[in-house]
Amino acid sequence: VIDPVAPRYTALACPENLVQVVVMDNLAEESKKVSLHPKVTLLNTKCFGLKNHEVGTKTVWYSKKMLVEEADAREMKIGDSVTFINWGNIKICDILKDDDRITEIRAKLDLDNKDYKKTLKVTWIADTKMGPQIPVKIVEYSHIISKPVIGKDEDWKQFVNYDSAKYVDFTGEPAMKEIRKGVIIQLQRKGYYICDLEYTSKSEYSGFEVPIVLILIPDGSSKPVKQAQTASTIELGRTNGDIQINGNALTSQMDILRLSEQIKEQSDLVRSLKAADAKEYKPGLTITQKQVDVTMGNIEELYKQIEEQGNIVRTLKAANPKSEEAKAAIAKLLNLKQKYKEISGMEYKPKRNICEKIAEQGDLVRSLKAKDAKSQEAKDAIAELLRLKKQYKDEFGEDYTANATNTNSSTAKKVVTVTNEERQKGDGKKERKGEVKSKTTLVSTEMMKQTKLGLDVKKEENLAEWYSLGFFFLF
Repeated sequence: VIDPVAPRYTALACPENLVQVVVMDNLAEESKKVSLHPKVTLLNTKCFGLKNHEVGTKTVWYSKKMLVEEADAREMKIGDSVTFINWGNIKICDILKDDDRITEIRAKLDLDNKDYKKTLKVTWIADTKMGPQIPVKIVEYSHIISKPVIGKDEDWKQFVNYDSAKYVDFTGEPAMKEIRKGVIIQLQRKGYYICDLEYTSKSEYSGFEVPIVLILIPDGSSKPVKQAQTASTIELGRTNGDIQINGNALTSQMDILRLSEQIKEQSDLVRSLKAADAKEYKPGLTITQKQVDVTMGNIEELYKQIEEQGNIVRTLKAANPKSEEAKAAIAKLLNLKQKYKEISGMEYKPKRNICEKIAEQGDLVRSLKAKDAKSQEAKDAIAELLRLKKQYKDEFGEDYTANATNTNSSTAKKVVTVTNEERQKGDGKKERKGEVKSKTTLVSTEMMKQTKLGLDVKKEENLAEWYSLGFFFLF
């Protein structure tokens, strides 16, 4: 809970668009001590970094020239009295404009007028060299995921907020240089903030001025902070806040999503250019589709050659691993893998290993689901299976299918065909006429398991064969 008696300071948004208010009365530049909170003099807390229990005071400068936000300046009208917080009422005499932009406001002091009920309240900072303003950097964090609840069929990546941290430049009153790190403050008419980095007039590392960094603390309010909405202000905000990549400014989340796809495509094109022409990409070079097609064809051909050479190596090593022929085949295989890496930009990864893992994990999932489909062990196994399939798709650019590799897994089905004559020899029994069949297909014990209802036969890719096998064991 944020304490409502946090020390109050003044900071103005959009320093480049502040409007100067000139007081035409005879007024000397001076400073006064003002309470950090107008309603509280004592505060029993340590969170503000104060040495004693007092809220404390700050120094406020008064001058003939003051700075106000452009949004507040547009609310002022000639003849009206405006309340300048921590000072009093000031009467507006004239408003100077350049086209649609307010350049200067001239006013007179109306401090004897104590009617503050119906007046416009504005925050201000004296424009004087005796009390120079300090730079302020405001940080506003928002949700990383923009949608509260994501449906099952929705892709969470579409709701990633790539602009979750916003940085806004403010200019603050001189007293803000006394704020220490970790102190919670209130910027008048802005909100509550916590100091993340103290102001430094001269950095010991760079020698430049370091602004004070304040992080916005959400207070649950749904009312947006009032800011100027002029064309110049909007354009300035876009220029300062946009991300510049390849010289193109991004102003929306969809632009960033499209850019991500473009970066991925560009990376593929760069690798393709290097593979096709052995050239490094430089700005200004154009990559034709013909070059890309040639490169992709080379990669696919190399992949096939590596698979074939791998089979040759395994055959030779099985016969005589120390033979010269086996060594030459291994050297050729390594050479092909190195060439594949140079062209594609990635290591060669055989499909065989991951396909076997997927097949084994699939068998495990089916086994666990048969015991208890809702068990945590079954859920974990399913999650691992999905992860392996995703890994396969990421590595090879296609969805996993049962025929992804020509090699059979260790758990592949085993069908034993026994003729009627062999069966009669084995048991020495004669079968009745009409019950004799020319062939009987028996499924290995790996495909069957005993349940309360009998034998459970796994469904095969061939539905008709699976259907007939099921009825064979039932009857």
